[in-house]
Amino acid sequence: MNEEEGLLAKFDKEGLLETLNEFYKNYIVDTVHGSFQVFQSFTYGEMVISLLLTAIFLLMVAKWFWEVIR
Repeated sequence: MNEEEGLLAKFDKEGLLETLNEFYKNYIVDTVHGSFQVFQSFTYGEMVISLLLTAIFLLMVAKWFWEVIR
């Protein structure tokens, strides 16, 4: 047995899942092919920043498009 197999044998998968469940809010998504767990990791501030960056990007694309057709 090499060193990597020894480390994987000592790894506590249930403890990791429990820690992730405590740290991240999560929910189960059911699909036709089964279900999977989704971690909700964005805070409201991060969502606002993402929304603003997306709006700025779309505004720049629209401005560039307007300059091209004008």
